[in-house]
Amino acid sequence: MAFKLVQALLATLGWPAGKVRLMTESFLKLVAIATVADVVPLHRREPDSGEARPRGLGFGAQPRPACAFRSRRLRSGQAPTAGQVAFRIAPRLNAAGRMADANDVIELLLTEDPQRGAELAARLHSLNRDRQEAEGEIVRLVLDECLAAPVTDQQAALVFAGQDWHRGVVGIVASRLVDRFHRPVFVLDVDPEQGIAQGSGRSVPAFHLLEALESMSDLLLRFGGHRQAAGLTLASGRIPEFRERLNAYAAARLAPDDFRAEIEVDACLAFDENHG
Repeated sequence: MAFKLVQALLATLGWPAGKVRLMTESFLKLVAIATVADVVPLHRREPDSGEARPRGLGFGAQPRPACAFRSRRLRSGQAPTAGQVAFRIAPRLNAAGRMADANDVIELLLTEDPQRGAELAARLHSLNRDRQEAEGEIVRLVLDECLAAPVTDQQAALVFAGQDWHRGVVGIVASRLVDRFHRPVFVLDVDPEQGIAQGSGRSVPAFHLLEALESMSDLLLRFGGHRQAAGLTLASGRIPEFRERLNAYAAARLAPDDFRAEIEVDACLAFDENHG
């Protein structure tokens, strides 16, 4: 969406078509990284648009920021694969905004100094490690809670809350827990001094998370999102009521089949097939 906005704004500047094209194409590497990072289908053609996503996967041999991460198992002189973008580059770029701020990412994308780029890449690598540790700790605490009080079939939606849970990772934790429990999940960080809780939720395909929050907006100080992901702020003392009402709302709209994990199969391969 950001790219399409830029494309529309460039069209209003009165530049020659060639200049607009070159400027537009200069953003495609970033579009490619965002496309892969957000798990967007790579070969889908947009209806009625004639656009196939993402053209930007035609990385050059030394695209920034991939070249800055070459010490992180990205070979110098080779364009990164979609897998390397998804599991090497994107998590480190995202970690800055989750654990600190995005200024280091902006500088990394703009710097012409290889040494400075390497320094920034190392910092992002460190922040990503911090992100993994914070995420893992919250997941461990939640699973310990679930061992003490197991999730039952009567719980159509889950709400977990704790103090000093890093707000930058609660959305990722919610995604992990949806994968595990196959039902909508909110993960909230509680600030006892301010008396508020903030966090994020993720959902299963059959459940519209934003509509659920809209149905109980009287409980919430702030909220927003879409069908599969949402964020909210509420008074910490109202967490039990939020948990109860979310569960009741979900129970009225979800069936047992909605709680079953699905595996999408792209193709069936025989053991004697060689696709190397």
